[in-house]
Amino acid sequence: MKNMKKITSLLCLLLMAVVFTFSGIKLVNAAPQTTTVSRVGVIEAKIGDNTSQDTNYSWAIYKTSDDVVAYCMDNTKAWPSAEGTEMTLAGEADAGIKYILENGYPNKTITGNSEYDRYITQGAVWMYSGQLGTTFMNADDPHDLRSKMQALVTGAQNASSSSSNTKAYIFAPSDSTVQRVVALYTATTPTPDPEPTPEPEKVCVDYVIVGNVIPDPAKTDPTPSEKCFNKGTEYDQEKGLTTRQSNCKFNGWYTKSNLTGKWTNGTALNNNLTLYGAWDCGTPVKVPATAAQTPLIILGVGLTAIAIGAGVYIYRNKKLNSNK
Repeated sequence: MKNMKKITSLLCLLLMAVVFTFSGIKLVNAAPQTTTVSRVGVIEAKIGDNTSQDTNYSWAIYKTSDDVVAYCMDNTKAWPSAEGTEMTLAGEADAGIKYILENGYPNKTITGNSEYDRYITQGAVWMYSGQLGTTFMNADDPHDLRSKMQALVTGAQNASSSSSNTKAYIFAPSDSTVQRVVALYTATTPTPDPEPTPEPEKVCVDYVIVGNVIPDPAKTDPTPSEKCFNKGTEYDQEKGLTTRQSNCKFNGWYTKSNLTGKWTNGTALNNNLTLYGAWDCGTPVKVPATAAQTPLIILGVGLTAIAIGAGVYIYRNKKLNSNK
């Protein structure tokens, strides 16, 4: 029983290791999984006799649906359809084919003539894979293109796999009698999505009227409502309130509920803020008792004590005078 538990544990660990290993592998092809290969023209033969069916080396020009130049791979098979042939990604070509495409049209200039360069590149693909026989090798070559094909093939034969960021991909049609094509794609490193810009921190300003004097609200500016701003904003307080009642006036906005600490316009808002204001309508404004009022309270108590002491003194003097 213990052995079975050990075996089960080992199998679980092995399974986890396999899952972990493969989850870290990301297989991404630079080329699409499917494409439409379309014929975009035909290059008349530059080597050999154009009139003989057996030696007519006119070659078609192809592109994939994502506008990548493609070259046929199977010389003895039928050309893909002029209207477009659906093909599926079949894998990567070898290092030699990749070399030819990297150093052929349209990636490199060989002769300065794009039609010649495309013809050379297609011929090199077939020559490299042994699909151009003795007849082609001995045919008239008025533009000296065959030697340039051979130079590409020689380079391809000596090519080795590298860490280049390009790959040659083969696409195959569903009809096996039609040629496959090969196209060169540049692998790109996916650009990660940019980190979202964090929303700026907000701080809010609220306005509160303190005291027991409130003018007729129908004739008075309403108290400003709460407003929020980006932290650090230089803030100007709301304008002073006004009223059509001649006996009332607004005495301003302050940072403390006892109406001290008048707000200075242009100060940065770094925290939530409450601004306090009060009306003066000829009646003393009663504001909450705070530490700022303590001296007044002490003064009142002192005056009261002095008054009581003076009263006692006067009373005692009167008493003594009456006893004489």
